[in-house]
Amino acid sequence: MMRIVILGYFLAHNLFAALAPTPIARLSRGQFHSSGFIEGGTHRAASLLDIRHFHHKSQGFERVVLDLSEPSKNSVADYLPAFQLRYFPSSTQIDDKNTSHTKPAKFLLVIRSIQRNQITEKMTQTLTKDSQFLDQIKVYPPIEDGDMALEFILKSDVLFEAHQPRLKAGRLVLDLKKAVAIH
Repeated sequence: MMRIVILGYFLAHNLFAALAPTPIARLSRGQFHSSGFIEGGTHRAASLLDIRHFHHKSQGFERVVLDLSEPSKNSVADYLPAFQLRYFPSSTQIDDKNTSHTKPAKFLLVIRSIQRNQITEKMTQTLTKDSQFLDQIKVYPPIEDGDMALEFILKSDVLFEAHQPRLKAGRLVLDLKKAVAIH
């Protein structure tokens, strides 16, 4: 049932999205965005190897890194499988009883053809505990043919930059920065 919900959520937001996908940048430019739908990768299978978190306080951002490997290896691959990353800012909705509900900001990452997942719940809990921005990471089981989703639920809206390093092309890097309040 959860697979259908995630797949439906992903399809609904992608099929009717006004925002066209942007190809993944191959290097960090230090240009942070408040909205975005990013895609990239190739049609090759991979394994989720690791998820890491770094503080770059002097530069004012946090970095989350996903390492992917070839299915039969335990080292970072030279490619990413096909993926889509979408940012959803927080929103407030009012139900039919005039009660407001706030949906937290989040990223939804869908990765194609994952053969093996080595990311554990303990890894995600440790990462979110140390993060200023990440509240929770949900790793959903494969939908079909190894397609899987990760949901990064945030504590607040953020500015972000995603890129895929040229030298370690099997890494997906997501830099998060505090969103500037508009008055």
